[in-house]
Amino acid sequence: HTADQCPDLPSYEQAAEAAQQPGASEDPTLRRLQPQFPVPREVTGAAFDSLAVLDNLTWDEVIAPCPFPTIKNVPPHVQGQLLDTMRKVLQHVSDAAVGPNANELEFERWSKLYFQFPALILRVPPRGGRRGANMIESRLDAYGRGDFASLLKWYRYDQEAALQAPRGRRQETREPKLRRVLAHTRVGQFTKAMRRITSSGIGDSSDPAIRAQLSKKFPDRKFPVGPLSDYTEGHTNLGTSLNAEQIAAAIRNMAPGTAPGPDGWQGEHLKMMLLDRNTDIGECVIAELARLGTIYVQGKMPKWFYYIGSAALLVPVVKSPAATPGGTPDCRPVSVGSVSLAGW
Repeated sequence: HTADQCPDLPSYEQAAEAAQQPGASEDPTLRRLQPQFPVPREVTGAAFDSLAVLDNLTWDEVIAPCPFPTIKNVPPHVQGQLLDTMRKVLQHVSDAAVGPNANELEFERWSKLYFQFPALILRVPPRGGRRGANMIESRLDAYGRGDFASLLKWYRYDQEAALQAPRGRRQETREPKLRRVLAHTRVGQFTKAMRRITSSGIGDSSDPAIRAQLSKKFPDRKFPVGPLSDYTEGHTNLGTSLNAEQIAAAIRNMAPGTAPGPDGWQGEHLKMMLLDRNTDIGECVIAELARLGTIYVQGKMPKWFYYIGSAALLVPVVKSPAATPGGTPDCRPVSVGSVSLAGW
């Protein structure tokens, strides 16, 4: 949930600081916010021209849903550069996580870039149009120069523009719905096409009555279940590993048009790796995904990494319209997780 939806909850930065205070473990709100995230650092001077500028990305921003739609079909002429950038980011995360070059601070920063990659590189600007596709190349060039400050500055600029744009849920009109139905039928997704035709739409997740429905249908567990690292701590050789063939098969089996999760990754972003024109670089990215996935499933990541990775969007799909005008429709919660972790 975003901060404006849950104003009673402290930010992760506030929680990290409060967790150091006496009696903090007795605070039920802080227990709810566990695991503890790294305490934020102040960025000054030359750090603004390096990877350290990512310290300005708060943990609330990292875990919150991507505030922009992301470009689904990346232009062919930048796909190779995009995949090579993805490979480098994945490699940096793995190198900083385990092994001789492991570095906790570097791991935090590269993890932020990994989780925010779609928002920083693949977002559609609030102004829309074709400009988003054209901007990808500029963002990738900035990454190549190590100009992380520009990446973050452009992101903040689009954030400000989005806040000034008109807000509110718009009903899907006949023409856009028809285009989506035809897109599903062209790739043989007839079940999805029929669901689109018969759909009653999405409920307003800011409506307290609908939020109460979602909470009721997702009750608390009877027994707490911790992150994977809780059950693997102290075990250095679990014998669990992922290989490139498994990752490639998982990507190949992703249905086209799958909804993006909270981080903004889409199945089409991963399917680029399997295209003939991207074979060589695609195999390299898949190998890095398998390497990072192995570290992940062996429980060697910090608890907060699993917490972010398990984030999901809870979408209130309308089962039946409101019985009376102005009433509350009956909704069922649909959870949408990260596409990028589907192969793990």
